[in-house]
Amino acid sequence: MTKPKITEEILRKYVDNQCSAQEKIAVESWYNHISKQRINAKVEDLDLDSIDHYLRNAFQDKIIQKQDSKPKPLRSIKPSVYWSAAALILVFTVISLLYWQRTETGKTETFQQQISKTSFSPGTFQGTIIHDHKDEAAKINQTPLNLEKTSINDQVQLLTANGEEFESTLPDGTRVRMNAGSSLRITKAFNQEYRDVYLEGEAYFHVAKDPNRPFIVHVAGTKIQALGTAFNVKYYPSENPIIKTFLEEGSIQIQQQEEQFILKPGELFEHNNQSGANQIQRNLKVNQLAWKDGYFEFNDSSLPEILRELARWYNFSFEIDDAYQNKTLSGKFKRNQPFSDVIRILKFSGIDVIQNQQTLILQPNT
Repeated sequence: MTKPKITEEILRKYVDNQCSAQEKIAVESWYNHISKQRINAKVEDLDLDSIDHYLRNAFQDKIIQKQDSKPKPLRSIKPSVYWSAAALILVFTVISLLYWQRTETGKTETFQQQISKTSFSPGTFQGTIIHDHKDEAAKINQTPLNLEKTSINDQVQLLTANGEEFESTLPDGTRVRMNAGSSLRITKAFNQEYRDVYLEGEAYFHVAKDPNRPFIVHVAGTKIQALGTAFNVKYYPSENPIIKTFLEEGSIQIQQQEEQFILKPGELFEHNNQSGANQIQRNLKVNQLAWKDGYFEFNDSSLPEILRELARWYNFSFEIDDAYQNKTLSGKFKRNQPFSDVIRILKFSGIDVIQNQQTLILQPNT
C-alpha cells in the first residue's frame, strides 16, 4: 500500500487525534526521520511545501496561545533560512521528544541530554534605582516602581542589567517599561517646565498628557517629543548605530539636528548615528513591541542580530563563526521559553552550537 503523503490535512488530523493507524505511522516516521538526521537532514528532501502553511499558522496559534494572531502570507522557503520557531517548537512539543530518547545504549549522548546541560535562564522582572545624592544603588524586585507625584530633588537613574526588564511610573504619571540592558536618566528638573529623560537601550513609553510640559526623550543627540502618546525607542550603541523609534498611538515629533519629522501611528523612524541617514518605514514585517508583549519575533533577521537579542535576555556572551554571519532566520516564540528550546531550534535549522560556561559558540563542525 502506498505510504501516505505528509500534508496539512494529515498533520491537522494528527493533532486532533483523527489519523488512521497508517497515517499516524507516516507522520511519526516523518518526524523520526527529522529527529535522527538532526542537522544533517536535507531540508530540500522534506515535503515542506505541503506542510509549511499549517506549521506556520495553525501550529503557531497553539504555541503562543494568542487567539488574535493573524497568519502571515507565505513566501518561498529557502533551506538556508528555514526557521519557523512556531513550527519547530510545535514539532518538539506536540509530537514529543520520544525519538530523541530511543537511541541505543553505548551511542553518543542524546541531543536531549546535551540540551539539559544548558543553564541559561529567561530574564526576570527587576531593576535598579540610583539617586545621585545617595550615591548608592537600590535593587527593586517583583513589583513596578511607582514614583508618581514624587518630587525629584536630584538626578535619578533607572537601570536594567542583561537578563532583567522593569516597569516604573514617573512623577508625571508616565509609564515606562524598560528592556534588558537599558538605562533611563531622569533629570532633576523633571516635571517642572519640561519632562526630560535620557535613554540608552530600549524602552516603551506611555506618556501622561500634559500640554504645558512636553515629554522629551533624549537619545544620543536625537530628541523625541510627545504630549500624550505611546511609543518605543531602541538604541544599543555598542551593538548598532541605528536609533529606532516606533509610534503605537498619538503623535511624536523627532528632531535630528536641523531636521524634524512627525510620526504617525504604525510608523518606524530610523536614524543612523554614523552616516546621519534618516528613514521612515511603514507596513513593517516585524512587531516592534513584541518584546513588551513577551515575545521574540524575527523576520529574515541576521543570526548576529538574533543572538544579540537573545544574549541580553538570557544573559550570556556568544561567538559566531564567519560561516554563519550572513545566515538569516525567521520565527516567533515566548521570552519565557527555556533556553533549551532555543538550542533545539538552532540545531534543527543546521547551526552547530557549543556551550562553554556562559559563552555560546556557533561554529560548524568540520
